[in-house]
Amino acid sequence: MRIWNSSFSDSIEVRGVSSLNEVLDHVRNDYHVPPSVPLNIALVEDGTIVDDDEYFGTLARNSELVFLSPWEKFNPWLRKLRDAFSRDPQISSMERVVGDFLSQKREAKTKLLNSYVSRLPVNRSLNSREEDPSWFQGLPGRFKSKDQVMKDRARSRMRNYLRETKEYLRNRYSVNEKEVQFSFSIIRELTDMLKERDYHGHYFNREELARDLRLCDSHGFFTMALSVLELFSGIGGMHCALKASAIDANVVAAADIHPVANAVYSHNFPSVPVLNKNIESFDSEKMLKEIDLVTMSPPCQPFSRLGLQRGLVDARTKSLVAVIEAFRKVKRAVPFIFLENVKGFEESSARELLLEVLKGRGYFVQEFLLSPVQFGICNS
Repeated sequence: MRIWNSSFSDSIEVRGVSSLNEVLDHVRNDYHVPPSVPLNIALVEDGTIVDDDEYFGTLARNSELVFLSPWEKFNPWLRKLRDAFSRDPQISSMERVVGDFLSQKREAKTKLLNSYVSRLPVNRSLNSREEDPSWFQGLPGRFKSKDQVMKDRARSRMRNYLRETKEYLRNRYSVNEKEVQFSFSIIRELTDMLKERDYHGHYFNREELARDLRLCDSHGFFTMALSVLELFSGIGGMHCALKASAIDANVVAAADIHPVANAVYSHNFPSVPVLNKNIESFDSEKMLKEIDLVTMSPPCQPFSRLGLQRGLVDARTKSLVAVIEAFRKVKRAVPFIFLENVKGFEESSARELLLEVLKGRGYFVQEFLLSPVQFGICNS
């Protein structure tokens, strides 16, 4: 195991340790930390505190740890930056410059730098022990792929969280045994659910065929971006807003019935497929199967204060009703839905139908009445 100091400027390698106290003894001896100073040990990969021998025993022998004093906060960005510097000697002299750069607005800037560092070339595409043997040093022979290691760690982490929760509850409610048993019954139910789902270890398996069962692609890159379907897309106003929001999202398709608007959309966003067809004709089960977010700007004429406000009676509302009914019927509910329309929609029968369907599917709904003036844009 390799143990780093909190600034990641120095480390020691320890071998043959079997307990957390042995690790702490090595740290105190090598770094001259007196016994009176309390120390925490954390995993470098995500900052999880290693607080007992049971959890320590689940760690791989090639794990990297960092020791911290109680008043120190784990900073994974610092390690990522140092890794980047070590891979490129030409920029190693920039370490002081980066320190100055981070002195203000540190959190935002470190996230920006981490985004860059995470895209540097690594052996992430290699998966098997044969392809990348050095990655498996110190790991048991039963692990044949990185996916197996990640799944095992995920299961181990979940089991430890459950154990820590039970210990906390027992200490918190040690006087009232009835409350303890009630709490434990909830934990047992949760444990059974997690066992059925293999403790969600499959999230880290690039070989899972179903997209919603994993968080990484076939090359081992984590794909956290939302898959977006843009309905009633027009010339791409929603797409522009999505980009301006800085939400990590990927518009996979857009749909509108107006060919001129679609031509403008394709000019603005040439990489996005534009479906020039009536939304009512879509196979909703197929269309929404792998979508995380649906954005919509349906026709506003049936709801505008400048029109007759006929709502659902207006023929131009048929396509919106078709989409709402699709939300009602699809087996897998789309996680997020965003709809924009004019003032007047909030009093319409179409809104009532939409709310009925969304609440029936268990959605949490938020509504806002917004004016361009609120964002510094003239409006009359």
